[in-house]
Amino acid sequence: SPSWSVASRPSALASNEVIRRTNLGWQFKSSLTNGLLYDSRDNVYNTTQGLSMDLSVETVGQILGGQDHYNQYTAKFAYYYWPFDYTFGGLFRSNALKRWRVVIEARVSGTFTHETAPYNGSQNKDINPYIEPGDKLYIGGYETLRGYDYARDSNFPQPWWQLGGANHMLLGGLELRLPIEPSVLWWSFFLDAGSMFVNLGELTGDYKDYVDDYDDNVRAQFEGSSALDVYLADRINPVNQKPNFYGSRSGWNDPRRAVLSQRNLALDRTLFSWGFGIRIQIPVLPLRLFLAQKLHYADGKLKPIAGDDKFQFVFGIGDFRY
Repeated sequence: SPSWSVASRPSALASNEVIRRTNLGWQFKSSLTNGLLYDSRDNVYNTTQGLSMDLSVETVGQILGGQDHYNQYTAKFAYYYWPFDYTFGGLFRSNALKRWRVVIEARVSGTFTHETAPYNGSQNKDINPYIEPGDKLYIGGYETLRGYDYARDSNFPQPWWQLGGANHMLLGGLELRLPIEPSVLWWSFFLDAGSMFVNLGELTGDYKDYVDDYDDNVRAQFEGSSALDVYLADRINPVNQKPNFYGSRSGWNDPRRAVLSQRNLALDRTLFSWGFGIRIQIPVLPLRLFLAQKLHYADGKLKPIAGDDKFQFVFGIGDFRY
């Protein structure tokens, strides 16, 4: 599928990356997506049982032409199961209540993006990167990690947004749905999880400089400070004066901890949320209204994030599309 884009009229405060993108003018992107889909759900709108699997590969640029060049691999799985209905195993003898099924949904997805190269090899990636920020992945908001701000939540590690988005994203979740009226209205309780990773070797410009200079900038920040001042600045949140839930700020924001590796693929590098709300399943306008609380993993369990533990209102239209 071909597409064109252009960035124009940056403000005086725009970053070097924004100005660089503007100077490129019109950009052409060409992509081809192939995939496999398996779907055994009993109802795509109010699913009570079944399995959905979606595997896809998107090829962008390369022999297809254009200024963007990468491959993106996506795998999505969702499993639905109903342990009982409102007859409670025959305790109440009513055929009507058999429609009122309590449903458990388990879902997991992974998206992986890798830079490739143009077919003719004539594009300078330092001037015109093969993967633009608009091609990258971002987390947060209703469709991925409920309760967190989209892309730039204050609890996210800086590499998740400071480097123009991520290359890889892993998401998962559980949801318990209780019918109020099974064709229209459901109670919902959920647990979301998500993490992102960056290919540092593919970065250019200011993003590459940020990674290369990270250790020097951290040392310069604490230069001349006492050991106590360094400890407090690195581990205490200056806004609420509480210890950071992730411990060391410099360690949490270290770009090397954002690389997809066995060490970094860990629960303490994953953010979570839980909450509850209602699902209004109107065919032309499916609405979702939730309250969500941010969580993190520590000491073998999930805990609210200190200083940011209030429930956030989340509004959405339609279902998850990750």
